[in-house]
Amino acid sequence: MKRIVHAFVSAVQRNPLKTLAVCLAIGVVAALLIARLRLSSDITNLFPPDAPEVGRFRLVAETFDLADTLLIIISTSPAPSRPEAATANRGPDPSIAELRRFGNLLWAELFPGPTKDTDRAGNNPGPGTGHFRPPMHVELAEQSRKTLASHGLLFLKDEDFDALILRLDAAGIEDAVEKSAARLAISPPMPGGGLRAKDVLGIAELLINATAALAPLAAHGGPGAELAALPGDPLSAVPTATASPAGPDGAATCEAPFTVSNDGSCLLLRLEGTAHARDTEFSKALLARAAEAEAEARREYARLGHDPAPIAVHTMGGYVTAAENEQSMRHDISLTISTGVLAVSLILLLFLRSVRAVFFILSPLAFATLWTFGLAGGVFSPLNTVTLAFAAILAGLGVDLSIHLYLRHASETGRATGSAGGAETIDATSRTYLETGYGVLFATLTTVGAFATLAVSSFPGVRRMSLLVAFGMLLALLANYTVLPALVALIGKSPPGAAPPTESPKRGPVTWLVHGVCNRAFAVLAFAACIVAAGVYGATQLQFESDPQRLVHSSEQTSRARTLMQSAFPAFAEPVMILHWGPTEETVLAESRRFASWLDRSPLADRIRARFSIGELIPAASVQSARLAKLASIDPDAVGRALVDSLDRHGFNAASFDDYVDWVKDLVSVKEPLALRDLGRSLVGRFVRRANRVDPGEDTIPRGEHAGLHGGPGEPGMAVLGLSLVWPAQGAVGIERRRDLLHDLKTELERASLSEVEGSAATRPGSLPESAASPAGTPSVPVGFDVMMDALEKLVYSEMWLITALAAACVFALVLIQFRCLWFTLAALIPVSAGLLAGAGIIWSLGWKLDFLSVAFFPIVVGIGVDDGIHLVHRFRCALKEGGDGVDRRRAIEQVTNDAGLGVMLTSLTTIGGFGSLALAQNPLLVSLGVVVSVGVGTCLVASLTVLPAVLFVCKRNRRLL
Repeated sequence: MKRIVHAFVSAVQRNPLKTLAVCLAIGVVAALLIARLRLSSDITNLFPPDAPEVGRFRLVAETFDLADTLLIIISTSPAPSRPEAATANRGPDPSIAELRRFGNLLWAELFPGPTKDTDRAGNNPGPGTGHFRPPMHVELAEQSRKTLASHGLLFLKDEDFDALILRLDAAGIEDAVEKSAARLAISPPMPGGGLRAKDVLGIAELLINATAALAPLAAHGGPGAELAALPGDPLSAVPTATASPAGPDGAATCEAPFTVSNDGSCLLLRLEGTAHARDTEFSKALLARAAEAEAEARREYARLGHDPAPIAVHTMGGYVTAAENEQSMRHDISLTISTGVLAVSLILLLFLRSVRAVFFILSPLAFATLWTFGLAGGVFSPLNTVTLAFAAILAGLGVDLSIHLYLRHASETGRATGSAGGAETIDATSRTYLETGYGVLFATLTTVGAFATLAVSSFPGVRRMSLLVAFGMLLALLANYTVLPALVALIGKSPPGAAPPTESPKRGPVTWLVHGVCNRAFAVLAFAACIVAAGVYGATQLQFESDPQRLVHSSEQTSRARTLMQSAFPAFAEPVMILHWGPTEETVLAESRRFASWLDRSPLADRIRARFSIGELIPAASVQSARLAKLASIDPDAVGRALVDSLDRHGFNAASFDDYVDWVKDLVSVKEPLALRDLGRSLVGRFVRRANRVDPGEDTIPRGEHAGLHGGPGEPGMAVLGLSLVWPAQGAVGIERRRDLLHDLKTELERASLSEVEGSAATRPGSLPESAASPAGTPSVPVGFDVMMDALEKLVYSEMWLITALAAACVFALVLIQFRCLWFTLAALIPVSAGLLAGAGIIWSLGWKLDFLSVAFFPIVVGIGVDDGIHLVHRFRCALKEGGDGVDRRRAIEQVTNDAGLGVMLTSLTTIGGFGSLALAQNPLLVSLGVVVSVGVGTCLVASLTVLPAVLFVCKRNRRLL
């Protein structure tokens, strides 16, 4: 190996211009590949796609075309503190009526009416086309109204339906009209009035009670919503969310589906996009369109004579997060690289006090960084939040190689100058790479091996980051074996910083520290043992933090919007999705109804605010058949005549009841059962869809592999997916309680399923009775982002312990190959072992928690911290060989630390500088990684300059050991 290194470096120094030309040519190719580099703000790319929870989440998102939401909060602006004149001129805060007026204008801009913005062909694409669609609860409310009008009687409870059938004969109608006469006499119905006021048979109330589960859905889970009261008659239960042309005063007459805050000071408008927020360009375009609509609404509001200044509009949701995450990634990658390089340069200038030295050391790093970015653009694009950390890590680690080689080269040149009056650069370079270069090679390989073990991680972000760092370190090694010797050969024979040695080396601070350590070696080891013992305990007590908000950066505006949301709408919460699947649509609908019934009787019922299952919009086939059979025996015309005659006999104007009579006749005239296709294509597509193509002639959606659905749609015949929605009782302010609910919901579902298999469902509380068992092959499982986060917490933590063990084994094997001696191998591993445990103890004592990225603290510090021990033990071993049996161990230790201590300190400080730059990032994951790894590298440095010299000194009397 040494001969190969010597021959390669000698060839480089004989052809420095050709070497640099080749390196520059590779850099040009890399620069072209960098243009292909893309950034991805899709959070789900951070997680393993083969995990069941992740696979289900992605399958649901793709199959049901789920897009993210945009929450728009309309409130009053906070009063400015200064100057007072601004407050005086501001005027009173707008009332809720004014906020509603402005909100309607904003809604009209997002969803313009048919007379606005028509194109040349007379069509109305509208500014919102391609970006927004009305929220799901509005579409469902409209569909609910249509369904009640056509098949309302099929939804009644059995006892209500039987009572109504008895009420539809002549005697029953006469009795019902007589009981309603007093109410109708107080406020006689007017022609065209609401049907509820004319409802002498009490059908409207029965229908509202039968579909009570739709009311919370209409309010999307929050109390205080005006839509939840189902105002008006049952045929117009919820206002239609479409804009109408402007009224006479120029104001829009449409009524947007707002939710009013508990204190009546804010309005909440929820919109859905037509594409997912993982498309960053779409997210930015959608937000730009929302800002444009807000500006237009403000202009229209001012044109109507109102002051728009006191009205504030806040936005939050998946699209805002995606856009801010992409912006923060660009900010982080530029800031961390520039800050890391600046910190490394300042550290080198502080210790070496030579600009030329900094140039020699940073040049290979510049080439290696350029090449690595080209590799990222050509192979690893797009990069996500976690992957971006490779740049700062490479800045801190890649420079270590140049520092050791340069300092040793300076020492070799100075030594030759002092002894022989001059030396050729090629001779000094060859000696440098024969001695230190060998240690640098294996130290680099250990770092590469440790980061390569992270590539077995299930998490794509961590895997890509580790591979980029590993390849970057190999490219840095190549640059130090080509660029550095070529520059030394071209620029000068005596590198800056070289100085003739004296007969007794000058003692620096590091040497004095080591001298004191050797004098009190046993005390140092005893103290280190106590620290390590405390670190072992701290490492076992470290806690994992899986807060979803730590995955992305939130701007100040988003943080304010979240705070306002939590205070004004504390009960608001996104629903938990429950996934069902089965061979047919009917089995999926039956399972959704079964799940809803089970949930109402489960121990979790009091922790559920509301639920919705599309099975509640499609009664069971047996129920529909029985109802239709009874309705077939009723003559609608006879019912109508009996109503009119009874109203006449009681002195009412039967003509004013014509619309009511027609409605009752339509209800009892239904002959066909309600099918899924009757609910509307878009609505069905949001709750029940085919996940793969079974019959090429059917209108289905092929989706390929279905990860995470064991025994599901991936198998023949299991083609239909269905969704149910569950709103937790705790809203936006109860993230942890919501996670607890998800865990309990999953546990209860698994327990209910197990009970069915064991045939003992009735013996377990919360389980389904035997008669309500799930149809074969149609399980119910929770899906969603919170479910995925909850399931991945244990996976991340357990996986990182395995990766740490693999990294330690890889490092041990490489160090053993280098030294070919167990005792020297163990000595080289002492600093990283003690430093790693001490760092874990410090992290625990400070109360810090590890997250999805900083949990990689252990394998990363194993790969980085071992370098110091390798260099010191390698130099110590060389000193023993040169001195023979009569060597003074204390003097050898001091000489090694005097020669290599500066390099060890510089490399550790520059590594801390590179990782420390991550602390300036906006993303919380990068900040935590930079802080904890900096702590670990710092403790490894301390252990290298204290514990390792003490161990070497204590073992000096035993030649078998060292």
